[in-house]
This record gives sequence, structure tokens and C-alpha cells, in this order.
Amino acid sequence: MIKNFSKWLLIATLIFITAFLAFAVTVSASEGEVELHFFWAKGCPFCEEQKVFLEDLRDKYPDLRINDYSISEQSSIDLLTGFIEKNPDAERYLGSVPMTFIGNNFFVGFNQEIGQRIENAVIRELSGNDNSKEEDSFSLPIIGDINVQDWSLGALAITIGIIDGFNVCSLGALVLILSLVFTLKSRKMILLFGGLFILITVVVYGLLVFMWHQLFSVLGPHLLAMRVFIGLASFLGGIYFIKQFLKFRKEGPVCESAENKIISNATKKIEESFKSKKGILSLLGGVIVFATIVTIVEFPCSAVFPVIFAGILSQADLSLGMSLFYIGMYLFFYMLDELVIFLVAVFTQKIWITSGPFMTIISIIGAAILFYLSFYYLFVL
Repeated sequence: MIKNFSKWLLIATLIFITAFLAFAVTVSASEGEVELHFFWAKGCPFCEEQKVFLEDLRDKYPDLRINDYSISEQSSIDLLTGFIEKNPDAERYLGSVPMTFIGNNFFVGFNQEIGQRIENAVIRELSGNDNSKEEDSFSLPIIGDINVQDWSLGALAITIGIIDGFNVCSLGALVLILSLVFTLKSRKMILLFGGLFILITVVVYGLLVFMWHQLFSVLGPHLLAMRVFIGLASFLGGIYFIKQFLKFRKEGPVCESAENKIISNATKKIEESFKSKKGILSLLGGVIVFATIVTIVEFPCSAVFPVIFAGILSQADLSLGMSLFYIGMYLFFYMLDELVIFLVAVFTQKIWITSGPFMTIISIIGAAILFYLSFYYLFVL
């Protein structure tokens, strides 16, 4: 199954590259002219910076028409008032400059981040997306109806993070560490080694998600290619989780990567370390290496969720700080089930783990979410 999914991931990557090359020129080939309205004032340093930026934007996108207005003129103020009437959310910024309107979007002020958001809005308009707000909803097993307009990045981070967290391989690795630590018969040791395993897992997994986010941020201006990639990756991921669901129903949840030679060797070494009761520093080093290996090697098994989340997050035009906040939220809910198992082990000296039927249900919910995302990114946006 892992080999098959790796093939799917490779195919999706190749399709993405093809789509990237094919759609990189979409903007220049688009039909019709798009208008950008720029309101500025004399003596405003940010306005001067944006003027330079807009000149570069005009050269880059020949079909972009830039209209600039000085608010020192009454006719410009009247025009600005008209735009604000169409965009009520902009009313509280009346009097602020620079102010930019394009399609259904408005931008106040200017810096590098706002410039990127303006360019993204230009690309969306040129590619035929009028940014209209549609009421889209979908239904998930157990969860019920979800309206896409209400499905914020926070809700997305929580939902996908929780489902991604029910990873048989990662849970199995934590249970292994806890069972080995139990032989030391010390609550402090359970807290130390179990906590270290979870911490290293979060750090390594978080770095992998962040790397994908940064990659997508670089490719962000090519929005259409990004949507095709996210849509196709979601579709392939949905197929993978449907197969997982059918297999779990028949055989029960099983970690297929446990048969991987790298993980198998790492497991044997960590078991030998605890059985021989090596020094605490040696055991700590062993746990760090084991957690790192398991997290990296098993990443392809569930890569579709963090990769898709990183792609969606990169299109939200957020600051680096806010992006890290949402990645942190995703990681917290990704590790929530392991935190519960860990805390139960610390306080009760027993290992509790979710049931097989529950893991099976989670897999079909994950498939439903992925198929929805595929439909939304390929046919709605």
C-alpha cells in the first residue's frame, strides 16, 4: 500500500509540474481587461512605494489597467465613496491611504505582504475568478453538514489535524516507547521519555509541514496550478483512504510501515537499549533518533493531509506569524490523541489506545473530506 501511495504521490507531483508549466502563462493569455483602482495622497511614503510596485505589476500583466486617483481632488473622493458603498467593510478605513480596489477585494496600506496579496487578487481576476462568495456546503459522516464559508482556517486545522493524528504507525511507536519505559517502573521516566518522543515528533512533523508551506508560498502566484495540484492530490488521497477503510474493516488497523527495514532496525535498537538498561543520556538519544526516523519514514503514509493543509494555508495570504500559528494549531490537534494516551499512561501506569472500529470510521471520514476538497478545488474555485 505504501509503495502504491508513493507512486500516486509521484504521479501527482508530475501532474503538478505539468500544470505549473502549462498555467504559468495563463495570465498573459487571458481574455479581457482587469481594472485596479488606486487611491493615494501627496506626501504619503507608502503610496510612493506602491506606485513603484504597481508600475512593475503593469509591465508584468499587460491586461491589467491601473487607475490612480489623488484624494486631494473632490472627484476622487466621490469615486472612493462609491467604492466604499460597494465594500461596506472598507468604511472604517475611510481617510486612510493608500487604498486599493480590485474586483471584490480592497487593500489598505502597503508593504511587501500586501503587495503579494494585491498581485494574487490580480491573478485571480485575470484567470476568470470573480471572487464571488458562494454558499457551498457538504455533508460528512457523523459530523453532519458543513458550510464552506463558515469553514475557517482554524476549523480546517482542527478537523484535518485530528483526522491526521489517528495514525496507526505513530500511535504504535508511542505505545512501544511507553511499554519499554514501563519496565523502568518510574512515573518520572514515563514523563521524560514519553514527553520527549511526543516533542521530537511534533518538531520533525512541524518542520515537514512548514517546508511544504514555504514551497507553496513560492509557487503561490500561480494560483490555478496550485488549485489543480491540491485538487488532484486530494482525489488520490481520498482513493488511498477508501482502500485503507476497506482494509481496516477486513483486517483491522495495521501499520504497514512497521515492515520497513529502517523502522524495523530502529525498533530493534531502541528495544535493546531499554532491555540492557543503558545510561539515561544514551536512552534519551535513542528516543530522539527513533522518533525522528519514525516521523520521517511514515510521513508519506499520511502526507496528503499536511501537504494539502500547507497548500490551502499558503493561498490565504497570511503573515509568517499567522501561518506558523495555524501550523501550530494543526500540530496540536494532530498530537492530541497521543497526548491523551501519554497522560493516561503517566497517571494510571496503563496504556489506553483507540479501538479498531473507531480508526476505521476515521479513515472513511478522512476520505470524504479529501473528496470534497478535490471537488471544491477542481470544479468550484
